[in-house]
Amino acid sequence: MSRELELTATWLGEPHTSPAWTEYERQLQKSGRFSFFVLAGKRLGDDVQAAQTAFTVERRAAAAEAPAAKASAVKKESDGELEKSFKALDESADDADEHRSARRQARAARAAALAAADASDDSDDAQSEVTVEDFEDVDLSSSLQDKTRTGGNVLMMIRMLRPKLLTEELGNKWHDQATMGATDDDEHKEMLDLAFTTSLVQLNQVFILALRANLFPKGTAVSDRIRLLQPVLFNKKMEDLMCNRPDSPHEWLTKPWKMPGVIVFTALWQLASSLQHASTSSLLTLP
Repeated sequence: MSRELELTATWLGEPHTSPAWTEYERQLQKSGRFSFFVLAGKRLGDDVQAAQTAFTVERRAAAAEAPAAKASAVKKESDGELEKSFKALDESADDADEHRSARRQARAARAAALAAADASDDSDDAQSEVTVEDFEDVDLSSSLQDKTRTGGNVLMMIRMLRPKLLTEELGNKWHDQATMGATDDDEHKEMLDLAFTTSLVQLNQVFILALRANLFPKGTAVSDRIRLLQPVLFNKKMEDLMCNRPDSPHEWLTKPWKMPGVIVFTALWQLASSLQHASTSSLLTLP
């Protein structure tokens, strides 16, 4: 599979129900190696949207009573009751639709509660947004492993990419310690980890560069709506990636929500699937 990502379609920020978005997403997934960026981003974008809805309801309820006291109470109760209910549901052997739905609601409610507790007394819905950072790692991991949702187990898909990238980098005998010239198992593992991390960084670089070139040709956004993505595609985190100084790439395999490619596509999906199809920068508040 080629590591290049060719995008001939033009997306001007139309909603996800439009033919323009459908073709754009199809091209992004045409090369299988980039599919997990799309699938993970859509999954997380939907989770953030659900949590934002729960958060907005919670903030309005808090504003109607006593904001500071309410937020504090929400966090205290959430740490106990939500955690207890979530664990009970997650450990349940019953995989019925109502249980899967309840698990998703618990994840969203917990993230919303944390965001509400952290919001200042004078924050309003426009200033206070739920982001991926408001989710617990266990919730994000559980969401990406949910095989009942579109795309199936995205976390497993990323893990399956590892042997493919290692074969491309090191040949089909990468698993053989002697062939690799490693002196022991630890050194062999270190070599494989380094090769895989390097390949994953390069994959993120290709993905981001392709989106930049396609959505911001010659540095100018193709539409006013696409301009909302500029802070996401052009920031210190992305520049560090391009300079081969990415933040904690060794964590990306187990925490793919930290990958630049996933972060960026989460923003694209939020822009495409927003219920109001809004044109405000608050829509794309990200970690």
